[in-house]
Amino acid sequence: MPQQPKANAKDIAARIAGTRLGKCFNDNERLFLSEFMRLREFEPGENIFEEGEHSDHLAVVTVGEVEITKESDDAMETRVITFRAGGHFGDMSFIDGEPRSAAARAKTPATLALLAPDDLERILAIRPEVGIKVLMFLTRTISNRLRMTTNRLVDAG
Repeated sequence: MPQQPKANAKDIAARIAGTRLGKCFNDNERLFLSEFMRLREFEPGENIFEEGEHSDHLAVVTVGEVEITKESDDAMETRVITFRAGGHFGDMSFIDGEPRSAAARAKTPATLALLAPDDLERILAIRPEVGIKVLMFLTRTISNRLRMTTNRLVDAG
């Protein structure tokens, strides 16, 4: 496993500043949020998590690309989406604690800023306004993704 970057909250805050999540916060809030996040690096082809796995962190891509894949009933792997720097994934398991519905793999060298549900609970206890912004961001993201899926189903039907 590659050595994980040593990062303090200021470094993480700078890395997430240009991401969709990071743009929801002012500098002070982003720095506070970053105190609860950790960085993890992945090599090309390295699994981040497997479909069905019990992991629940939210991942923000700060460097590289991550491919999300889903296995069909006939064991064929299908690429669902590729997230580039600035994107995020893992919101469903982060919110509901259920097993991963798809697999994630680094397509290129990738660095992720990770947030665990337990840390979100701590954020909500200490600075509820920051935690609520995270929850609203995730709610909007999941709603937008459900709309896109609904539109694709209607267009395919």
